[in-house]
Amino acid sequence: MTHMMKWFVAFAILSIPVGASLFAQMPPSQMKNAPPSGPQDMERMMAEVKTSKTDSSNFEKRANFARGWIMLLVTGGKTDDVQKIAPPGTIPRIRETVASSPERAYRELDQLFRELERLGMPRQPASSPPAGSRFPPAGPSVGTPLVAPGVTSQEITVINPSSNARLWAKVYRPDRPGEFAKYPAVLYIPGALGFGSNPIVGQAAMTIAADGFVVAVFDPDGRGKSGGKEDWNGLIQQDGLRSLTKSVAGMKFVEKNNIGIVSLSYGVALAAGVMGRYPADPVVKYLIDVEGPSDRFSITLNDSHVALSAFDNHGTAETKWWKDREPVRRISRMNAMYLRIQNERDHTQPENNHAIELVNAATNLKYGGQGISPWTRVNGPENAANKVYSRNNLPTWLPGKGMPAPAVILHYIREMSEKTKEGQS
Repeated sequence: MTHMMKWFVAFAILSIPVGASLFAQMPPSQMKNAPPSGPQDMERMMAEVKTSKTDSSNFEKRANFARGWIMLLVTGGKTDDVQKIAPPGTIPRIRETVASSPERAYRELDQLFRELERLGMPRQPASSPPAGSRFPPAGPSVGTPLVAPGVTSQEITVINPSSNARLWAKVYRPDRPGEFAKYPAVLYIPGALGFGSNPIVGQAAMTIAADGFVVAVFDPDGRGKSGGKEDWNGLIQQDGLRSLTKSVAGMKFVEKNNIGIVSLSYGVALAAGVMGRYPADPVVKYLIDVEGPSDRFSITLNDSHVALSAFDNHGTAETKWWKDREPVRRISRMNAMYLRIQNERDHTQPENNHAIELVNAATNLKYGGQGISPWTRVNGPENAANKVYSRNNLPTWLPGKGMPAPAVILHYIREMSEKTKEGQS
């Protein structure tokens, strides 16, 4: 079993009880018998799995199917059902065995699938903003196939100046008449150690592009279709993102003064790293951080052995290794608007103190924060802008649990893009 496969198993198991965002990060190209990505694929694989032998010869196929099924259940708002159905001790047992015996962990997932089978196929996302006219209707979940008419895309190659690696990237944009049409741009960074050639990331990018944005995704060094070596969102991969951002800013159909970055979960390490180290080159106007961890303690879940396996077993005592990968260290130097999207129950963390740490670090000194951002906020207008928080003074979180669907994130992208335009008028 490859190192990447072990990483995925570790993070997927860790994510089962708390959300599905990390399930979405492993691209089918990196796995044998890849998990399904949507309802049609699920139905096809269900029939195949039900007619195949149930023994060790096909446990991998069944377990991959189980992961996809669990992912759709959780993103469909059935997290509580997953918790109820899982036999007592299932999750701790899987956590204990995943590092030493991936095969046994696979079988545990397979058994969980059998017990979840009766729940049916979910269709709705797990998390949406509070009801009200200022919020969009719930959109399709991350695992649902998206149809995006009027979108065109092109693959490009970006050279990382720090590693000389050739990085795969893809740019989605509206396919509309007008040779001189320009659009605001967004760089979309998936969570965990994810990358853009994952079809699920592409589906999210198409949803955003169909609304009138240029959307760029990429594979950092050592991932997916890119060359180079894994750097766990460190300086080298941050420089790869910077190179992509500069390339996007130079495209003729991009409004170079209206570029933002959206990061999911640990993707904030890349985003905050670039924007904190290079606050004006290129100019990025805003960061939308969706439930990103703040430091090495939240990233590794306080040295959880399952999470550590994804980071080559670099523990929290290794301050020097982690200092370039801790978003809270960089975000205070970010001279751009910062919007934090945070559910009441985080997709991974047991509490939301990591969100408070990042907001306070980014908020400008003149408002009581530690940073230089011209504007910060948590979620929507239900929270005041440029405000710092504490455990005894919390913002209003979004209800529920699980990463927001692309349609929900798109609502905030629209808002931040409009704020950028207003600032230029």
